Formats: sequence, structure tokens, C-alpha cells
Amino acid sequence: MNEQFARRVQKLMKINMKSEVPPEIISRLVNDSIALDNRINGKSDKEVIDILILKDEQHDSKSIGVMFHILTSGENVDLYQKMVRFINGGGVDYWHNALCNMNMILFECWPHIHLACKEQLIRLIREAIRQNVKQIENVLMNAFRVANGSFDNVSKQRMFARLSAIVRENDVWFKSQRTAAALVGSIIICTSSVISYTPAPITSQDTFRESLTDFVCWVIRNKKMDCLTLGRDFVLVLIRLAKLPQIEEIWKDILTNPASYGVASIEDYWGKNHYLQHVRISIELERKIIFMIHSGGKNLLIYFSWFANKYFRGNDGPALRAECVRHVLYLQLDVAKAPPSAFENRIQLLHLIVSTAPSGPEQQWLKLCLFADWFGCDERNPSNFTYVEIPLSVVRYALFLSPSPPHQNSIVQSSHCSHFANSLLEYLCKSVDVLFPSNVEYIRKNVNNAMRYCRDRLQHNLAQILENSKIDRKVTELLRSLFPDFVRSGAIPIPRPRKKPTEDPKSVPKVPTTSPSTSEFSEKPEKIDKSERRSKSAEKSYSLDKPSSSKAPAVDFEKIEKDKKDKEDKELNSSIKLLRGEIASKMETLKSQWKDLDDDADKCETVEALLLHMLNTEENFDEAQQELAGQCLQRIMGSVVVDDKSLLPENEKDLSESFTHPIYSFLRILCSPPNDDDSARDIMTTMMAAMREKDSSLTYVLLYFIKGTYGSRPKEAIECYKDIAKISGRVVDEMLASDLQLCAVTDNRLFAYLVPFVFSQFEEEVMGTPALLSTLCANFDAVQLRSFISDIVR
Repeated sequence: MNEQFARRVQKLMKINMKSEVPPEIISRLVNDSIALDNRINGKSDKEVIDILILKDEQHDSKSIGVMFHILTSGENVDLYQKMVRFINGGGVDYWHNALCNMNMILFECWPHIHLACKEQLIRLIREAIRQNVKQIENVLMNAFRVANGSFDNVSKQRMFARLSAIVRENDVWFKSQRTAAALVGSIIICTSSVISYTPAPITSQDTFRESLTDFVCWVIRNKKMDCLTLGRDFVLVLIRLAKLPQIEEIWKDILTNPASYGVASIEDYWGKNHYLQHVRISIELERKIIFMIHSGGKNLLIYFSWFANKYFRGNDGPALRAECVRHVLYLQLDVAKAPPSAFENRIQLLHLIVSTAPSGPEQQWLKLCLFADWFGCDERNPSNFTYVEIPLSVVRYALFLSPSPPHQNSIVQSSHCSHFANSLLEYLCKSVDVLFPSNVEYIRKNVNNAMRYCRDRLQHNLAQILENSKIDRKVTELLRSLFPDFVRSGAIPIPRPRKKPTEDPKSVPKVPTTSPSTSEFSEKPEKIDKSERRSKSAEKSYSLDKPSSSKAPAVDFEKIEKDKKDKEDKELNSSIKLLRGEIASKMETLKSQWKDLDDDADKCETVEALLLHMLNTEENFDEAQQELAGQCLQRIMGSVVVDDKSLLPENEKDLSESFTHPIYSFLRILCSPPNDDDSARDIMTTMMAAMREKDSSLTYVLLYFIKGTYGSRPKEAIECYKDIAKISGRVVDEMLASDLQLCAVTDNRLFAYLVPFVFSQFEEEVMGTPALLSTLCANFDAVQLRSFISDIVR
């Protein structure tokens, strides 16, 4: 290897040139610097400037070569000043090139280069600010970002000390910036993150935390109006640093003089989103997070283990976790470009970030970062509803995550199951009254707005979360108190001995709804008539659909529902555009004609014709196209499950009119493809797995369809169910437990109808899975259990 090349690489980064290859961007810096030196050696300053500003094919490489000399001139002041003279001589246009190269180094080279090189780059930023170079504020913002991502605590402190000093000494420039919302947001969030984990000073010489706190307060006071751009994240910053006396003064200023900050009260901050979340973490962290979300899949846990070991082990680990939670929550996932698994990967990644943190104050802070959007879900700003579904999806994921045996080398231990889901819900309920005691009603109203939106989005799946058997009784009581319109009242039904009909029912004490003592269980409650039980059940289900209490102002749910439908239509149109060839045109035709079709028979015929075309097409109908087509079909056909209505008819022996919905035409071809073609079965199975990602009730509907149509010969159809579980990345017994639990919550009659069939057809999976038996015991009432035992005896 060229000795000159190796020597210059080592000026930039620490590397063993005999066994390691430098990153491509470092090699480019070195090669361009060598090429520049060959062209300017022996030339006067004027000749060099003429060469630099000449816009030929080497224009970009010449400016990169200049940047190399600036980075490596820490001990050569004359060389540094000479390069700055060259940039100044090139004029405004050449400074623009220099700013682009500075951003390139921040984005691509920062993790690799020496600390001395980083300090030289900060020195050039200082020079650009001193000369009031246009758009230097963008480079300064990126410098704060990348400095916050450094996992070397010593270098991070030095970078922040230098950056804060630059802003303070150029206060006239900073105050004159008219549109500096992104810069102000980056400074406040990144600097407060560093302050949060910096220990209190031991000696009088240690003034780092004190000076950084003074700097943040100085920025807030000089850019009060720009703080509103941060929204509720500004309140999170103040909560995080609330114990510091300087921040306490900021609190008092906001409460006594809110108009100077451009708000009427602290509620205006809570009710506003922060749309510049990407400025809070470094580009290096952002790219790794995006990779895990887009490409994690089954290896997400392995990737996260490496990620946590690299970035979360230091003193700044807790602060970086919090920044990552807020960043992942607001991460924009393009439906047209992101793979279908990306949305589920985001939920799993959030669960891993929060649940693997040490229990105590650190994890409590992460929970606040996760649910902050619920506390600020003010209906006056419709954009507040955009991200509230994600935290509840994390709870749902934790509820149905099967706990694996503890392993000494695994970061996933027993907390990754229902215990963690309980702790999330308990935190949400208890925080309402203590987060802001003076604004309790406002916070309570907001979390109910968020839950109402989640109900509209999840529909029958909400009860699967809030009324799950894995939720502790005390947590259920907290949920019932906070969300009276969404959690049904009353105790879990318990089989009790019959009473003699001659006894006076009024003399029998009622069973309390709270956890009863042993003596209370010994009391014999009155016998409840079946019709009375049904009427009470109807009353309970009706209470779920009632609007919130009259004390809360009305929310324009029609507008929210319209926005939701518009968003779904937009997603459907985007997905159809990604389909190729004749399938795309036929899917578009099906979408446009769907509402005009008279009855289910016409819809079924149209769906079957489209499916047969997909199975026989000669076009390139690969797996990605199959998943897209399945999700488009699912959105067009809609869900077969309807709230408060069982799929099972009153006469369970007559199912002739039960399978008329178009979804059953899809299931029919799935289980019995034309000519028993294996490739057709694979296509249908892939489509079904993609559809299940959007509607998890589809697989228990498939079990119902198999039992109702295949009778005593369901073997091949059962194999379809197992194939769907395999493609979805789930074990068969795990998916059975999830399906039966969802069915028990949404359709208890169908649950009792399916259990004997599941136990007979999946005998091996059932007998080795405690989760299935737990689901059975938690959801059977006395009559259903007696019927099930009778089936076993027969």
C-alpha cells in the first residue's frame, strides 16, 4: 500500500493498515487531498484560489481535499489559516461547498475520525459563524446531533463545551436568527440529554454541568417563541431537569408569564406535537434504527442486543434510550416503500428499548416518553391522534409475548411478557393524577380521547387488550376507574353453588367487584337467571359505545372518522399503485365497483375471478406482490367480525347461511386451490399471512370455516393454518393461543364452539402448551366447561 496514503489515513483515524481497510469516505478524503497537493504545490495563493473555484470535473474533489487539510491541521496553525484564506478567496459559492463537505463529514466520518479532527471541524464552524456565512446554522444543528450520539463520554463533554461556547460568544448572531426553530430544538434537546446523566460536580473546578445548564436556560430565554415548536417535548425537558434551580426559574417564568412564550398556559405545550424528532439523535443511531425496523424480522433481537451493547452501556445509555423512544415513535414509515413487517418491528423495538432498561426511575422515565402523546392528546389538534395507537400496540405485544426460559446471555428475560404489560398500564393510570396535579382533568380528558381513538382504530381488538385475562385485578380496577366508557364493570364470573328456590334472595349479600376475601367467597350469592344475565351483558356492551362523560367537551369524531377513512383510502391507493400489470388494473376495478355490487354473491364471484387470475397469471407475481395483493384485498373486503354479533348462528347445526361473506371465498380457494396446485396454495398462504397482519381475527375465522365446511376431513385445511403460522414467524401453539384468546373476547359463543375442534385437530400442540390451557380456564363459564367435558367423555 502507498506509504503516503497510509500515513494520511492514520492522521484521520486510528487504524492498523496491515490488517484493516479504511472506510470508503476516509479513502476519498485522502485521495482527493493527494490529488489537490499535486495541483497546487509551488503555486501562489491567487493561483491556488483560481484552481479551486474553477468548476471542472475535479471541483468537488478539490474542496474535499481542502477539508482534509483543515481536519488534520490541529498542530499546524499556518496550514489551517492558509486553507481558510483559500475558502474566503473562493467567495460565497465556495463557502457553500465547504458547508456541504462539513455536513458530509458530520454524517459519514464523525464516528471514525480522531478527537483532534473533530475539534478542527468545530473550529471551522466557529469561523463560519464569525463571518456570518449563510446556512451555517444547519451545520451547527447537525454538530449538536452527532455530538449527542458519541458514546465516548470524555469527547462528548469536550464537544458540547466547545459548541456551547461558540453559541454564547456569538450571541448577536444567534439572537438575530429569525427561523431557527430546528437549531433551537436541537440545542435544547441534545444539551438537556447530556445534562440529565452528567453527575453532580465533586470539586469547585468541575463546572461542566453548571455551565451547560446555564447555556440551556440562556437559549430558552432568548428564543422563547421557538420553544413552542418542541411542543410537549419541551415539557419533557423541563420535567427531566426540574430539580435544577435554573430550570425551576424557567418553570416559574412560564407559569407567571406564559404570554412571553407565545402560549396561554402549559396546556398549549402539552397539546402540540414536535415534528422535528429526527434532530434529537445522531445520524449514526438513526440509520441503525431504520435498518432494524426495515430489515429486523426474526433477527431483530440479535441486532438489538448488539445495538444495546454498543450504545446503552455507558453513562449516557439511559438518556439515549429516551431519545430513541421518542424518535421511533415519530418515525415516518412510507406505506409504499416500507416492508409490511416494518410496522410490527417498530412495536417490537420500542418494547425492547423500554423493557430491557433497569427497573426503577430510568424505566419510569421511558414509560413517560412512551405515553407522553396520550397525556397531550388534545382534540383541538387532530394531529395529536397520529401516534397514540403505537404505545397501546406495545402493551398488546407484551401481553401476547410468550415468556421464554431465562438465559444468562440473553437480554430478554421474564419481564418480556404480561408482567411488563401490566406495569405499562399501571403507570398510565397512576400518572394521570400525579403528573400535573393542577391539570388533572385536562390530562384525564386527553387520555380518554386517546383511548377513544384507539377503540375506533382497533375496534373489537381493544377488548382483547383491556379485558385480557393476563391483566392483574388491581390494574383492571385502575383501568375501570380511568376509562369507565371502555372497560366493562363487574367481577369475573365465578361458578357458585345453587340456592334453594325457597330462600329469600334479598337476604343474600352481593358479591363485591373488588378482590374478595376468603370469607366472602363462602357466601352463597343469588341465582341469576339466563335472560337477566343476557340483559346485563347487553347493558355492559352498550356502555362500551356510550360517549364520554358530559363534563368533557364534545370531540368531532365524525371528522376524525373521516380522516381515518381518507388515510385508509390513501394507503389502499398507494398499495394498488405498487402492484404490477393486469393485476393492478383488476384490483383498481374491484375497488371502484365494490360498493356498487348488489349482494355478497356478486362480491364473492368477483373476488374468486380475481384470485383465479392471480393464480394463473404469467406475469412476475413474486412474494412481495403477493403480500401487497393480499393486503389490498383485505382492505377492500373488510372484516367479517362485527362487534356484539356472533359469527355462529343460533342453530349451530345449520351453517348453510354462515359462509356468505366474500372473505370465505378467499378461504375456500386457500384450503382447496384449483387442481390442488402446490404453487397456488403457496401463493394463497402468503397472501393470507399478509392479510392477518392487518386483521388478526382472520385466522380464528379460518378455524371456524374449516370446522364448518370440512367436517371430519380437515387435514389439508389444517396444514394451511400451520403454513400461515410458519410464514408469519410464529409457532403453531402460540398462534392458536392468540387466536382463541381474541375469539374469547370478541365472540364467546364461537370460542366455545371452536375449542373441542382445536383440541381434537391440534392434539400435539395443545397438550404441550400451558398458554392454551390457561386461555381455556380463563374464558370458559360453567355451562361451556360442562359441555366441553361432555364432548371429551363422548
